[in-house]
Amino acid sequence: MAAASYSNTRDVVDVLDLTTGEIYYSFSEGDDIITSVEFSPNGASIIAGGYNKKIYVFNASDGQLIHSLDLNDSYPEIFDIAFAPDSKTFVTANNFNDVSAWDYETGELNIIFDFGHYPFASVEVSPDGKWVAVGCLSVYPVFIGDMNTGKLIAKLEGGQDSVQSIKFFPGGNRLVTSAADGSAMIWDLNGLLSSSNVENWDLYDK
Repeated sequence: MAAASYSNTRDVVDVLDLTTGEIYYSFSEGDDIITSVEFSPNGASIIAGGYNKKIYVFNASDGQLIHSLDLNDSYPEIFDIAFAPDSKTFVTANNFNDVSAWDYETGELNIIFDFGHYPFASVEVSPDGKWVAVGCLSVYPVFIGDMNTGKLIAKLEGGQDSVQSIKFFPGGNRLVTSAADGSAMIWDLNGLLSSSNVENWDLYDK
């Protein structure tokens, strides 16, 4: 498990042994405040993003920096980051109205998602790599987009206040969101992702 922490005395990413709970190794990158970390699906690397408009790629076995990607100057700090299943593309979300997909090796911008202007805070790619789900600060919808075109597919209206975390079920047919108001919701996506029209979708359960 990898976890980022920040305080006046410690700004690091720790990789922990889940059996013992002990820190396996730690790494940091200057004075950057790391806000999100993610293992690549192939297990070879860890990707991290933060306030300094950079993406850092570390070797998962020893924590050594492989390379860093400088995002364009207009791109603000990163709130969340998620790998696509192929380990070749990652998606970033920030609270300054932008969700973007990037090439893992070159750092080139592949696509900006057409979700409008919202304070985005959490992002996740579906297990088949076709869709991206994004949560927002404040009471805004959860957005589902097409990874190939960047087009909006659906808006999930549930009234949660600030979706802080978002995850697909392993089969990709359901989505779990948790929010700052203490709520957790499960969304049924069956039929939704095969639709060609943008719709507001109802809750499966909560």
